[in-house]
Amino acid sequence: MRCSRNLMLGIVFVVFLTMGPCSGGMDLKYYAYLPAGIHRDVCRDAVLANPQIVKQVQAIAEHYVKQIQSELATLGKRYPALAGVGQTQIELSSPREAEKVLCGLSFQKNTRPVAVPSGVYAEPDKDGCVLIVWVHNILASSSPRRHSDMSDWFLVHEIELHASYLLRLSENDKHIEKDLRALIERHIKEMCAEMKKLQTAEDKAAAIYQ
Repeated sequence: MRCSRNLMLGIVFVVFLTMGPCSGGMDLKYYAYLPAGIHRDVCRDAVLANPQIVKQVQAIAEHYVKQIQSELATLGKRYPALAGVGQTQIELSSPREAEKVLCGLSFQKNTRPVAVPSGVYAEPDKDGCVLIVWVHNILASSSPRRHSDMSDWFLVHEIELHASYLLRLSENDKHIEKDLRALIERHIKEMCAEMKKLQTAEDKAAAIYQ
């Protein structure tokens, strides 16, 4: 089984190298089978060819992440665990990094370190919160936490985009968790839907192989 899969990957890789990058005629339905390094090459070529698309998806990401932050900040007036989220600086790509799409909100309050097999992470203590909302293309920084509660990835003009979030609350605040998740997930789904309106038919074909 593994040998067959490796053979398939090898064939796809050879076909890709023979035909050139996706924009040169490669059928994007093979995209998911390609090595990560090839994904980055495709993305780098795509952002150079489509600077306006990069600006559009960056603007969409900023709008929705800031909306999430704003609504959580309003709730922070009632729930101590969220107090301060409105003052947290959102991480954005530098103007000098036009090839990158990045909009990340990372908020931690009253946490304690917890060791897990993949490393040491901050987890909420009393009235604590760990919140990460992260949107990026594969040329920009990934989320600071590998695990996520919800994630989506897709292509827009061959630019690979990822959107995810993670929420951890203390036991004292579990009663608000469902509503917070619903709020965050609704905005992330709306954001991804708006970005996907910019997809080409080839982008959509690649998505079915996730």
